[in-house]
Amino acid sequence: MSRIGVWNTAFLGDAVLTLPLLRTLRANYPDAELHFWVRRGVGSLFAAQPELSGVHEFDKRGGESGIMAAARVGRQLARERHSLWISAHTSLRSACIARWTSAKVRIGYEAPWFNSWFYTHTVPRRFDELDEIERLLQLVRPLNLPHILDWPELVLPEPARERAAAFRATHAAPGAPLLGVH
Repeated sequence: MSRIGVWNTAFLGDAVLTLPLLRTLRANYPDAELHFWVRRGVGSLFAAQPELSGVHEFDKRGGESGIMAAARVGRQLARERHSLWISAHTSLRSACIARWTSAKVRIGYEAPWFNSWFYTHTVPRRFDELDEIERLLQLVRPLNLPHILDWPELVLPEPARERAAAFRATHAAPGAPLLGVH
Protein backbone atom coordinates (compact mmCIF):
# COMPACT_ATOMS: atom_id res chain seq x y z
CA MET A 1 0.00 0.00 0.00
CA SER A 2 1.55 3.28 -1.06
CA ARG A 3 -1.23 5.75 -0.24
CA ILE A 4 -3.91 5.12 2.38
CA GLY A 5 -6.97 7.22 3.12
CA VAL A 6 -9.09 6.95 6.28
CA TRP A 7 -12.45 8.70 6.36
CA ASN A 8 -14.19 9.55 9.63
CA THR A 9 -16.19 12.76 9.34
CA ALA A 10 -18.29 12.09 12.44
CA PHE A 11 -17.87 14.08 15.64
CA LEU A 12 -14.61 14.95 17.40
CA GLY A 13 -14.73 12.01 19.82
CA ASP A 14 -15.26 9.57 16.94
CA ALA A 15 -12.20 10.97 15.16
CA VAL A 16 -10.07 10.61 18.33
CA LEU A 17 -11.23 7.00 18.73
CA THR A 18 -9.95 6.35 15.18
CA LEU A 19 -6.35 6.85 16.38
CA PRO A 20 -5.72 3.13 17.12
CA LEU A 21 -6.81 2.32 13.56
CA LEU A 22 -4.40 4.95 12.22
CA ARG A 23 -1.58 3.70 14.46
CA THR A 24 -2.24 0.13 13.32
CA LEU A 25 -2.05 1.16 9.66
CA ARG A 26 1.21 3.07 10.25
CA ALA A 27 2.76 0.10 12.12
CA ASN A 28 1.92 -2.24 9.25
CA TYR A 29 2.60 0.12 6.35
CA PRO A 30 5.49 2.29 7.58
CA ASP A 31 6.35 3.64 4.12
CA ALA A 32 2.82 4.50 2.99
CA GLU A 33 1.37 7.98 2.90
CA LEU A 34 -1.44 7.97 5.45
CA HIS A 35 -4.16 10.61 5.08
CA PHE A 36 -7.04 11.23 7.49
CA TRP A 37 -10.30 12.97 6.54
CA VAL A 38 -12.25 14.53 9.40
CA ARG A 39 -15.19 16.86 9.93
CA ARG A 40 -14.53 20.54 9.30
CA GLY A 41 -13.18 22.27 12.40
CA VAL A 42 -11.34 19.36 14.01
CA GLY A 43 -8.39 18.89 11.65
CA SER A 44 -5.99 21.04 13.65
CA LEU A 45 -6.25 18.62 16.58
CA PHE A 46 -4.50 15.97 14.47
CA ALA A 47 -1.88 18.24 12.85
CA ALA A 48 0.99 16.88 14.99
CA GLN A 49 -0.04 13.24 14.80
CA PRO A 50 3.18 11.45 13.73
CA GLU A 51 1.36 8.62 11.93
CA LEU A 52 -0.23 11.00 9.43
CA SER A 53 1.09 12.38 6.17
CA GLY A 54 -1.91 14.70 5.93
CA VAL A 55 -5.10 15.73 7.67
CA HIS A 56 -8.00 16.99 5.55
CA GLU A 57 -11.27 18.54 6.58
CA PHE A 58 -14.62 17.84 4.91
CA ASP A 59 -17.37 20.42 5.34
CA LYS A 60 -20.34 18.06 5.28
CA ARG A 61 -22.72 20.59 6.84
CA GLY A 62 -21.55 23.51 4.71
CA GLY A 63 -20.03 23.90 1.27
CA GLU A 64 -19.61 20.15 0.70
CA SER A 65 -23.06 19.07 1.88
CA GLY A 66 -24.64 18.01 -1.41
CA ILE A 67 -24.11 14.99 -3.62
CA MET A 68 -22.48 17.13 -6.32
CA ALA A 69 -19.87 18.36 -3.84
CA ALA A 70 -19.30 14.76 -2.74
CA ALA A 71 -18.79 13.77 -6.39
CA ARG A 72 -16.29 16.59 -6.80
CA VAL A 73 -14.38 15.43 -3.70
CA GLY A 74 -14.49 11.83 -4.91
CA ARG A 75 -13.07 12.78 -8.33
CA GLN A 76 -10.28 14.74 -6.64
CA LEU A 77 -9.48 11.74 -4.43
CA ALA A 78 -9.41 9.46 -7.50
CA ARG A 79 -6.63 11.62 -8.95
CA GLU A 80 -4.63 11.07 -5.75
CA ARG A 81 -4.53 7.30 -6.43
CA HIS A 82 -5.11 5.74 -3.04
CA SER A 83 -4.20 2.06 -2.74
CA LEU A 84 -6.45 1.59 0.28
CA TRP A 85 -9.51 3.53 1.45
CA ILE A 86 -11.13 2.85 4.82
CA SER A 87 -14.37 4.54 5.77
CA ALA A 88 -15.45 4.54 9.40
CA HIS A 89 -18.59 6.49 8.52
CA THR A 90 -21.78 4.77 7.39
CA SER A 91 -23.59 7.43 5.35
CA LEU A 92 -24.50 7.05 1.68
CA ARG A 93 -22.38 10.12 0.91
CA SER A 94 -19.33 8.52 2.57
CA ALA A 95 -19.91 5.28 0.65
CA CYS A 96 -20.17 7.17 -2.66
CA ILE A 97 -16.97 9.07 -1.94
CA ALA A 98 -15.23 5.79 -1.09
CA ARG A 99 -16.28 4.33 -4.45
CA TRP A 100 -15.31 7.46 -6.35
CA THR A 101 -11.78 7.32 -4.91
CA SER A 102 -11.16 4.36 -7.24
CA ALA A 103 -8.93 2.77 -4.59
CA LYS A 104 -8.41 -0.89 -5.40
CA VAL A 105 -9.20 -1.86 -1.79
CA ARG A 106 -12.10 -0.07 -0.11
CA ILE A 107 -13.25 -1.19 3.33
CA GLY A 108 -16.39 -0.13 5.18
CA TYR A 109 -19.09 -1.52 7.41
CA GLU A 110 -21.55 -4.04 5.96
CA ALA A 111 -24.54 -1.97 7.09
CA PRO A 112 -26.41 -0.15 5.75
CA TRP A 113 -27.37 -2.60 3.04
CA PHE A 114 -26.09 -0.48 0.12
CA ASN A 115 -22.47 -0.55 1.33
CA SER A 116 -21.80 -3.81 -0.51
CA TRP A 117 -22.12 -1.81 -3.77
CA PHE A 118 -19.42 0.69 -2.81
CA TYR A 119 -16.77 -1.25 -0.88
CA THR A 120 -14.59 -4.17 -1.95
CA HIS A 121 -14.70 -5.51 1.63
CA THR A 122 -17.21 -4.99 4.41
CA VAL A 123 -17.15 -5.96 8.07
CA PRO A 124 -19.92 -6.19 10.67
CA ARG A 125 -20.15 -3.20 13.02
CA ARG A 126 -21.21 -5.33 16.04
CA PHE A 127 -22.71 -2.56 18.18
CA ASP A 128 -23.97 -5.02 20.81
CA GLU A 129 -20.61 -6.73 21.26
CA LEU A 130 -17.75 -4.24 20.85
CA ASP A 131 -16.78 -0.79 22.04
CA GLU A 132 -16.03 1.88 19.43
CA ILE A 133 -12.27 1.32 19.19
CA GLU A 134 -12.82 -2.41 18.74
CA ARG A 135 -15.46 -1.71 16.07
CA LEU A 136 -13.09 0.60 14.22
CA LEU A 137 -10.29 -1.98 14.35
CA GLN A 138 -12.65 -4.46 12.66
CA LEU A 139 -12.10 -2.37 9.52
CA VAL A 140 -8.54 -3.72 9.14
CA ARG A 141 -9.55 -7.39 9.51
CA PRO A 142 -9.73 -7.97 5.73
CA LEU A 143 -6.05 -6.94 5.55
CA ASN A 144 -4.86 -9.70 7.95
CA LEU A 145 -2.39 -7.35 9.61
CA PRO A 146 0.12 -8.80 12.10
CA HIS A 147 0.30 -5.70 14.35
CA ILE A 148 -2.86 -4.27 15.93
CA LEU A 149 -2.43 -1.27 18.24
CA ASP A 150 -5.52 -0.69 20.33
CA TRP A 151 -4.77 2.38 22.41
CA PRO A 152 -5.21 5.96 21.19
CA GLU A 153 -2.23 8.27 21.52
CA LEU A 154 -3.05 11.85 20.63
CA VAL A 155 -0.08 14.12 19.99
CA LEU A 156 -1.15 17.72 20.45
CA PRO A 157 0.43 20.49 18.39
CA GLU A 158 2.86 22.65 20.38
CA PRO A 159 0.60 25.77 20.39
CA ALA A 160 -2.23 23.69 21.91
CA ARG A 161 0.08 22.33 24.59
CA GLU A 162 1.25 25.86 25.41
CA ARG A 163 -2.36 27.10 25.72
CA ALA A 164 -3.20 24.12 27.95
CA ALA A 165 -0.20 24.85 30.21
CA ALA A 166 -1.23 28.50 30.48
CA PHE A 167 -4.81 27.48 31.31
CA ARG A 168 -3.62 25.06 33.97
CA ALA A 169 -1.29 27.67 35.50
CA THR A 170 -4.22 30.09 35.74
CA HIS A 171 -6.90 27.70 36.99
CA ALA A 172 -5.18 25.06 39.14
CA ALA A 173 -2.74 25.07 42.02
CA PRO A 174 0.65 23.51 41.20
CA GLY A 175 0.40 19.74 41.44
CA ALA A 176 -3.35 19.83 42.08
CA PRO A 177 -5.63 17.73 39.89
CA LEU A 178 -7.65 19.53 37.23
CA LEU A 179 -10.85 17.94 35.98
CA GLY A 180 -12.13 18.60 32.47
CA VAL A 181 -15.51 17.56 31.17
CA HIS A 182 -16.39 17.32 27.48
